[in-house]
Amino acid sequence: MQTIQQSRSLAPDLARGFMLLLIAMAYTDAHLSDWGIQARETQNDSILEQTAISIKTLLRDNRAYPMFAFLFGYGSVLLFQKLERSNLSSKLISKRFRMRGLWLLVFGFLHSVLVFSYEILAPYGMTLLITAPLLSKTDYRLQKILKILIPIFIVLLIGVGFMYAIPPEMYDGETYGMPANSYWEMVTNGLKNFPMSALMVLSYPIIPLMITGMLAARIKLLDNNTAHLARLKKISRIGISVSIIGAVPLLLKELHFWQPTYEMDALSYALHLISGAFGGVGYAALFGIITYKLQHSTGKITQAVAALGKRSLTGYLLQSTVIMLLMSSFFGNLSTQLSFFQSAALGASVWLGVVIFAYILERRNIPGPFDSLLRKLVNR
Repeated sequence: MQTIQQSRSLAPDLARGFMLLLIAMAYTDAHLSDWGIQARETQNDSILEQTAISIKTLLRDNRAYPMFAFLFGYGSVLLFQKLERSNLSSKLISKRFRMRGLWLLVFGFLHSVLVFSYEILAPYGMTLLITAPLLSKTDYRLQKILKILIPIFIVLLIGVGFMYAIPPEMYDGETYGMPANSYWEMVTNGLKNFPMSALMVLSYPIIPLMITGMLAARIKLLDNNTAHLARLKKISRIGISVSIIGAVPLLLKELHFWQPTYEMDALSYALHLISGAFGGVGYAALFGIITYKLQHSTGKITQAVAALGKRSLTGYLLQSTVIMLLMSSFFGNLSTQLSFFQSAALGASVWLGVVIFAYILERRNIPGPFDSLLRKLVNR
């Protein structure tokens, strides 16, 4: 069998595979919550519960989607360069990316309606439609755009923080995705929530993170990790440190060591979102370092996680569907029975099952079904 390293770059695939673990645990938790607001008090929770909440706040929440945005931009450049080497016209290349963005919107719509309202495919499809024209721009132009976008999105994230801090009783349950009592109710909630999900690109730093990933791909930051090892270590160290420090105020609030005013609560959410962007890039750099360490001794575990990253669309949709079936009140109904720790463990278990499935496909040289379908739809 042709190994993953020989066929394509290992670092982005490994990072995407790990990213799906964070998403799986976030999605199981989402079934315990009302639009990101904790559904359970933590003041009297056990050490296991407090540990689970600490890990998710410091290391996971609002860190997975920034990493995916960075990797999405990185992968878009690799695909763009591959298409250019195939001697395709610039017009056809633009059409391919436009179709990819549109089909991701379609996949996201179906996923939002049929499986999970607050999904990520539609926002990234929208982002690709916006950023695809930038793939042919110079580094200088991308850097100039980035300098303009960063302060704009910082202000937007502060606004999102104030929205997050609004007490949950202020929200309309039907509009904002409170747990559905039937599958049909979930479908109608998905229809209502989809526009907000697709427009997430306007209030989260997906676009600047994707542009950052584009710039990183042009210097092969994750592919040529030997040449960039010192830079990767610096990015990882700074990014993850800022991410953890920026999450501390929100963690103190969630563990009831601090009871902030509405304004301070909003700023703690905003800080958590902003620092998460650093964490996402830091995590991606960390996997560049890990790949460097593993370049001569890639074991089955590494290959299995990378196999999932290679089939990230299939893995994402599969684990999201399994989690919905297990957690929703009209199927498995585990959402009313699990603690935060148990929910995270369930998410990790579902992810592990999907990793095994992806590795079986890799051993048999079978692409991910949904990844393959997307390629066929885009290239037809």
